[in-house]
Amino acid sequence: MVKKFDASNIKQGGMTASIPSDAAAMNTDLDAQNLLDRVYIGDTAGNLYRFDIDDADPDKWSGGRIAQLAESGVPTKILFAPAMVKQQEMVSNATVAFDAVYVASGDREHPLKVSGTADKVFMIKDTPLVDSGYVLDAKLANLVDITSVGSADAYAKLNSSSTKGWYYKLPGAGEKVVSMPTVLNNVLRFGSYSPLENINSCVPSGRGQLYGMDALGGFPLDPVKYKMLPSNPRIFAGFYSQGYIGNAVPIIFNGRMYVLQVTESGQILPGASSVGSVAKVYWYREAER
Repeated sequence: MVKKFDASNIKQGGMTASIPSDAAAMNTDLDAQNLLDRVYIGDTAGNLYRFDIDDADPDKWSGGRIAQLAESGVPTKILFAPAMVKQQEMVSNATVAFDAVYVASGDREHPLKVSGTADKVFMIKDTPLVDSGYVLDAKLANLVDITSVGSADAYAKLNSSSTKGWYYKLPGAGEKVVSMPTVLNNVLRFGSYSPLENINSCVPSGRGQLYGMDALGGFPLDPVKYKMLPSNPRIFAGFYSQGYIGNAVPIIFNGRMYVLQVTESGQILPGASSVGSVAKVYWYREAER
């Protein structure tokens, strides 16, 4: 089954920029048939789209923009597929569930570019059952800036129906995200590249590094438990590369899941961490209809 989406049939946004990113296609209702029912993807103008494909008839599929993430006059290229996990928060003493969509910007094709860059990582609180008309259309103005470590009022702002998510500004000059964001055990990971930073004084400029942060709020991890950098507890200490750090790769070994990150030279970086035991607790097979 195939359906074409363009400016003529998209619910919001127009779709006027190129889309080099892979799509994140998911079985979001977690049914036993494991059929894909939703797709997220970003473009080179900082737009994030959702496509709902949960019907056997492609004519009933729909799609629309759910976020405009670019600053005025600043290129915001989304070159990697988003990640999505189910989250919940407390709003007015009530538990509210939503789909957290993680997406990052960074012009990987121009790693040395410094001027005119302001790349970020975003979490968008998507609620497809409520937002069937694609009117969420999150913008920087209704996202919480969680860049400052230990912002006391950021938690309160996040747990608000008017808040559409958060964003984190990469601190380095010209720093850009160069790998797909992944979430495992409620830890958000992604690699970045800073053209003006050094691994040490004996090599040319350029440093890849690995970020890790709380997936719900974007806040720093426990610096001792996760061995984070003292100067920025959202960066893993010792996870440096002169080039790009690849996407996180989860593997299962002896009943436990581990997260591996690989450098541009194929080196598996030390300190890949276990994220908990893995065991089958229930199995049910539903016949195809």
